[in-house]
Amino acid sequence: MRKRGQLTVFVIIGLVLVMSTLLFIYIRQSTDLFRPREVVPAWVQPLKMDVENCLQQVATNGVKVLALRGGYIELPATLARDSRGVMELMEGSPFIVPYWHYKGRSYMPTRHDMEKELQSHINDEIDRCLANFSGHRNIFDIRIISPPNTNATIGDKTVSLRLYYPIEVDNKASTEKTEVSSYQAEVDLPLGRLHDLAKEIMEKETEDQFLEKLTMEMIAGSGPPDKEGLPYEGFEFTCGKREWSVRRDIIPRLTNLLKYNLHFINFKGTNREDSGYPYFEKLYLVELDGKYPDIRVSTDATFTADLRIHANVRPGQGDKVTTLKYDMPLIGSCIKIYHHRYTLDFPILFQLVHDTGFTFNFATPVLIRDNQPFRHNAFLSLEEEDLGYIDEEYCAEAEFPLTIYAKDKVTEEYLSDVNITHRCVMAKCEIGTTKRPTFAGTMIEHFGAVPYLTEMFPPCYNGLIIGEKESYLDGYAYEDTIGPQGSDATVVFLTPLQEFDIEVRVVEYPSGEIRRMHAGEIAIVTVTNVENRFDNTYVYPEAADRIKLIKGEAEYDLNVFVTSEDELVAMYELSWTPVLEGTKIIFYAISDLPLPESNEDFMGFWETVEQHSPENMPRFI
Repeated sequence: MRKRGQLTVFVIIGLVLVMSTLLFIYIRQSTDLFRPREVVPAWVQPLKMDVENCLQQVATNGVKVLALRGGYIELPATLARDSRGVMELMEGSPFIVPYWHYKGRSYMPTRHDMEKELQSHINDEIDRCLANFSGHRNIFDIRIISPPNTNATIGDKTVSLRLYYPIEVDNKASTEKTEVSSYQAEVDLPLGRLHDLAKEIMEKETEDQFLEKLTMEMIAGSGPPDKEGLPYEGFEFTCGKREWSVRRDIIPRLTNLLKYNLHFINFKGTNREDSGYPYFEKLYLVELDGKYPDIRVSTDATFTADLRIHANVRPGQGDKVTTLKYDMPLIGSCIKIYHHRYTLDFPILFQLVHDTGFTFNFATPVLIRDNQPFRHNAFLSLEEEDLGYIDEEYCAEAEFPLTIYAKDKVTEEYLSDVNITHRCVMAKCEIGTTKRPTFAGTMIEHFGAVPYLTEMFPPCYNGLIIGEKESYLDGYAYEDTIGPQGSDATVVFLTPLQEFDIEVRVVEYPSGEIRRMHAGEIAIVTVTNVENRFDNTYVYPEAADRIKLIKGEAEYDLNVFVTSEDELVAMYELSWTPVLEGTKIIFYAISDLPLPESNEDFMGFWETVEQHSPENMPRFI
């Protein structure tokens, strides 16, 4: 029994030795860890040291820029041409941080993405640092064999570099000749560790939308709106005027709220300090999976420059925000109802500061639509529920006359057959349709007269008048329908649409060959104009609908996806400002052959789409 036990121990020890040897061989073949430095003659050592010093210097600068600009040295093409997708560190500063989330798409770089950025930076800048080896050409003849090629590996605490830059060196003072090809350097900055924390925070925000929820919590608890608070929910009895300016009141108050409250955001597992306030420790503490006791997270830098808050608050019109008011017996119009909806878009800059002082920045927009987080949707659009519900009891109280005119926003022509509805808070009433008057005693329309609608409306302050007509975007106007305080008439402007037949073709790269779609392929075309809340999607060739575009000049976000049996075949994405002409539009989608089968393949596919989309603009015929 004893010998058998000894044999078992020897077998285990043997297995451990074999596994250790295999692991050593694998690591040695897969990494640079055990590769010895290139041995060169002593007389050429100063030149090699200079190259490695330049490698160290250029790489250090590159790592710092990566950290400063959210993991990018060169901005993604989409963000580089759209100033709304980046944030300035300081007003007027050339250093900008791209959003890691923009228009519904993630721009969060991976470690591999950052390594590629750093490698390209070093390859482009190393010669500038070396100055064509000018410091050594008085004693050496130097011939460059091939251009520089860098390999960068971002670790948790260091960034390791290997540069392959073969040169042939002749010693002028002797007949000695040698070749130097590889160089090494290391940057002792914890880029990888900071990026890990930034990535976890961003994923947490994408999943939980904690920034949007905290913002609405601040608005709800901001205090009385007649002082420094913001109008939100509730009511009050007062005969005084309640009105706010978005620009002069709402945005400054919201900026102060964000500045003095977001300061208390903390992330569990980081180098954080207890705020001393139970409220903030409960609501403003974000749970993380990782442990980062050597990194502090701050949002304070968000407020060093002008904070770009885009805000729309309802009820209101334009810059004016009001309350909902009702006439009631004995009280008059002295009851003010607060039921306000906020649509907000503003950036937050996170700064992750390591104990060494090394800082990593990343930015993300906070997106709220009608008081709800809106991160998972790229665009704003009015949905059916936004227009309220029919309230027959309320509509029966109609007693205030109002005349409605509807006009074409482009031609200013008066429009007939426009369906008019009225909304107050969430109650909606169907009012009628604009028509030309008829000749007395007949049903014959007076075609020379202006169409209009005159009807009784129920009482409402700042009620929403909605006009709907085929081939037009819905039009909106706000109007008081409270006796003599209201207007006698109002105009609703509708934006006209123009229809086109469509066709989608595929451009295959690297050849650039243009082909028609194959049988079984389906294209999904989405055109979005944020200004007019216009967002339409078309399916080609299955759907018979013609595409509709806004008449006049309008900028669209255009997306085209071509699929076959649920597999991606081609894509297109670009900002598009068309000049409308002809009767048909040909859209193009970019394909990169062979089609992607992995995440890495898809990144290459997407780079091809970004590169070639501007060359393949839609064509009118």
